[in-house]
Amino acid sequence: ESVFREAEIVVDLCGGIPATFPHERDFVHPKLKDKLYKYITRNPNIDPYNAAQFWRFIGDGFVSATSGVHAFGSYHGGGSPVMEEIAITTQYDIEARKEMVKKIAGIDDELNKKRLKFKETNSTKLVRHDVPKTVSEK
Repeated sequence: ESVFREAEIVVDLCGGIPATFPHERDFVHPKLKDKLYKYITRNPNIDPYNAAQFWRFIGDGFVSATSGVHAFGSYHGGGSPVMEEIAITTQYDIEARKEMVKKIAGIDDELNKKRLKFKETNSTKLVRHDVPKTVSEK
């Protein structure tokens, strides 16, 4: 049941974007690419290429042909809900998972900063904060 609740949360956050996102070939079409990148830009500090990669990643996980198969497998093969909750709340490192998703989706923060020619201002200093890594690298 938690699997479907998690999917519902993702749908609430994303809306219909993953289901209606343009095909990757449209982003290389000479007449379409500039307009597509323009209209998918929501945050000026996130490169549109990275945004497109993110939406493709979400689409692969939730609206692709195999995502339904994975949903059924997750529902029937997840173990007891109590043990799942214990595992998530005691062992889950959200920052490490963010980095993992970025890597899988092909998002590079350093490249993002270079593409945007990121310049730190007083307002970005207030919003930005560094979080120490809590997962030891073995």
